[in-house]
Amino acid sequence: MARAGFTVAQLPALWPPFLSPLRPSRSYSIEPADEAIALLGGELRESTDLTLPDAVILATAQLREAYVVATRDLSILRTKSAVPSKRPDDIVPK
Repeated sequence: MARAGFTVAQLPALWPPFLSPLRPSRSYSIEPADEAIALLGGELRESTDLTLPDAVILATAQLREAYVVATRDLSILRTKSAVPSKRPDDIVPK
């Protein structure tokens, strides 16, 4: 049976190239998921229809005092949160 995604063995080769464009950006930051983020993410998951990864994204944004979450994910966009979420096109003027 085929499985979507990557194996654990593939991650060391794939992850750094994926992250490298984000590291120098002033628009993005990569944050470690600490206990506070995990707890708030769990609370958001329990109180909303979000998946756990989406709840962790909003928890991270809230605890790191982000201005906005830029996403095209409809479930995040529809969820009321302490940090507003917007489509990238709605943030950056054309």
